[in-house]
Amino acid sequence: MAALSAALQSPVWAADVVGLVYPIMDIQLSVQTTGLVHRVHAKLGQSVKEGQTLLELDTSAQSLELKRRTIIAQDMSELESTRTRAKVYGEMYRMNEAAARATRSISQEELLKLQLDKVSAEGRAQQLEAQKQREVVERDQARVELTQKSIRAPIQGVIADILIDPGEWAKPGDVVMRLVDTSQVDLRMHLPPTVAVSFKVGEKVRAQFETGRGSSVAGEGAVFFVSPVADAASGLVDVRVRFPNPKGQIRAGSKGSIANGDPDAGKTR
Repeated sequence: MAALSAALQSPVWAADVVGLVYPIMDIQLSVQTTGLVHRVHAKLGQSVKEGQTLLELDTSAQSLELKRRTIIAQDMSELESTRTRAKVYGEMYRMNEAAARATRSISQEELLKLQLDKVSAEGRAQQLEAQKQREVVERDQARVELTQKSIRAPIQGVIADILIDPGEWAKPGDVVMRLVDTSQVDLRMHLPPTVAVSFKVGEKVRAQFETGRGSSVAGEGAVFFVSPVADAASGLVDVRVRFPNPKGQIRAGSKGSIANGDPDAGKTR
């Protein structure tokens, strides 16, 4: 507002205010597990969507393990037969118990043996149910391990760098790709406190940006951060302004400036 316009004309703002342009998101991607790179799906400069597969490690061993775990988890034959056996033993015990009460033709020893068979079958069925739950968890874990063999784009953006090729080994912590989102960019400036005080969060600011072709492009953004403290070493204050960049005209890494004396630059609305 008036304070910023006045600062542009004051002696403390004796030169252009210059800063560097940064993408709104700059992400370095790495794999979650060690493996051989099987395929790289992205190319330098390619625009990708969120969730898109960018890289795959070799998954032959993990795919086989998932199939094995799936077959084991789906095999219910022993559990079903044990449940049936427990049910049959239960019916036999009830029938023989009723016969023993009515006719006393079944000995107590025979009843106890049937009861023991029934309890044993029921206990075995419970063991198999718990085992089946563990097998399902192991199958799901195998599926997770398989998904960890690929990298998917966490955001929509552009591939800025690819640092690995098919056939090379990758391990966690090694950066294999760089993904940036330049749909918006931040102009970061380090200013003397006497100049930084003129910038207020939420105010709109106009700036000129280098294009690399001997010309510049103008943009209007909003101040979203003014550091409450000055850097102890330099005494400068971090000020950041965010600009929309839907056409990608403002290049990350270039310089942006608010010109002293420009009647439009730095004005707020």
